[in-house]
Amino acid sequence: HKPEPTMVPLKAIQALALGGWLAILFVLSLYIWKNDKNRDDSETIQKRFISMAICCFLSPLHVVAFIYFHEQDEAKYLVWLGFSTIGLFAAVILPLLLTSILFLGPLVDQFFLNPELGFPSTQVDLRMLRNYLVAPLAEELVFRACICGLLVYGGWSHTFAGVVSPLMFGFAHLHHAKEHMRHAGYGWKKSIQMAGFQACYTT
Repeated sequence: HKPEPTMVPLKAIQALALGGWLAILFVLSLYIWKNDKNRDDSETIQKRFISMAICCFLSPLHVVAFIYFHEQDEAKYLVWLGFSTIGLFAAVILPLLLTSILFLGPLVDQFFLNPELGFPSTQVDLRMLRNYLVAPLAEELVFRACICGLLVYGGWSHTFAGVVSPLMFGFAHLHHAKEHMRHAGYGWKKSIQMAGFQACYTT
């Protein structure tokens, strides 16, 4: 007697599909504007700030609606989005420590091994706000809080969510190939190589 194949629950498939849609929505929101300027132009950055604000508003609503559809009573929406006081201290300190260790190498390289390079500029501009504040916050909210929360709620394991969400995040960077061709003047092959490399290391 052969065992019957295990079927993936519909709820899990829906959660995976919705997570993929949120990743697509994240990228599409950057292109809702008619703008031929490069990504570092101040006008482009300001418009994409608005795009990220819209995306960060809509993404949690998708999660809340999905949970409400499956569990109308006593749904802990904030917990599924990753907001909880349980383990809060470790959740704050450990990522900060890990990030500090991650950037320790470049800091040592610049300040001790190559001091002639000097200190980086401390002038706050739109690019700095984008790179160090807006983009990281938006990416963490959409890809970690929303997509990971969706996958785990849908019945996938934490390991699966921890692999698939970064993959979606990496593939979301492939759209940079278009900007490499349009604004940097690279050919399609080099643009795809650059975007593919970025997708790999951001995964």
